[in-house]
Amino acid sequence: MSKRHFFILLLVFTSLFSFSQDAETAFEDTKTKLYLETNIDFASSTEDSRPDAQAGTGTLGIKFLRKFVYGKIRFTVFSKNDNINSENADDSKIFGSNLLIPSNSSSNISNFNFMLGTKSFAKPDDVEVNEDLLSFKRFGGYINFSVHNTEWKKEDLMTPVTTKSLDLHLTYRLLSLDIEGDNGRADLYLIAGLSSRKLAGDYGLSENEEIRKEFIGTDKLGFTGSNFGARLELNNFFGQINMTNFGKDNIAGFSGNQTVISVGFNAGLNLSAKESSNDVMIKAQQLLDEFTLQQKRQEALEKEKK
Repeated sequence: MSKRHFFILLLVFTSLFSFSQDAETAFEDTKTKLYLETNIDFASSTEDSRPDAQAGTGTLGIKFLRKFVYGKIRFTVFSKNDNINSENADDSKIFGSNLLIPSNSSSNISNFNFMLGTKSFAKPDDVEVNEDLLSFKRFGGYINFSVHNTEWKKEDLMTPVTTKSLDLHLTYRLLSLDIEGDNGRADLYLIAGLSSRKLAGDYGLSENEEIRKEFIGTDKLGFTGSNFGARLELNNFFGQINMTNFGKDNIAGFSGNQTVISVGFNAGLNLSAKESSNDVMIKAQQLLDEFTLQQKRQEALEKEKK
């Protein structure tokens, strides 16, 4: 699929996303919830089960939620693999697997992920739990952008690699169930859309064209493919399976039909960002006045001591 078609689909998605918002309340913050979120994620390709090809990461970031709309930005604070190192001169599959699962990167805060989405394109007040199976209200979507940095090593060759990923996905809420005994919810989503990878950093420099062929057999830097999957969310736990197809570039571990399985845990600390901007300013002024008062008392005590 060409970049032009990908861009057109991106415009269509953002148009649907804006349609789901109420124009009269789009800029009100009184219903926004803000969370400090930590995540532990594990991902592995079914075609490459070696430990170096598997991602195990810990991230820390901020998440907001306003009715059906959500967004988050996360930074990698831990990764079980600091670099990607081939076992022998003929092993290029390990680099293809890293291109497929770019979160398998170094422990570097410059590795980040940004996501923006909506659970439904319909207005929240119009959506019920048990909508018709083919109802438009069951459809949502999200945009996900991430940047991951690592090093690729093969015998005497070593190069820093930056992988940029852009995902544009539609979601379909198949099931949404209350867990008996007030134990939260279980939600099952089907996912379909487009994914892209862009190799950059020193790896993408024009003088490194021949080096690129040593790692993945091609000097190509950009790849676009399709993705189909399913995601089960059970309170703070999740499991996801993705089936990708990035074309026929003949990159072992990446091209053709690939399957990635992910499991993880996320926990959020509510930062109580529900106040209006006016309430926040009032509280800030109260804190400032209290601090000023404490400063004056401290100065008075110091003068009495003298």
